[in-house]
Amino acid sequence: MEGVPLPQLDLDPRPASAAAVATAALHAVSAMAPPAL
Repeated sequence: MEGVPLPQLDLDPRPASAAAVATAALHAVSAMAPPAL
């Protein structure tokens, strides 16, 4: 997180958790999305 200013840090006490949720969502979308996409 060093050197990467994130506005969410001021609102979200657990940015790592938010990143994990975003990553999980991305993987879910990638799994459903066609390889051509």
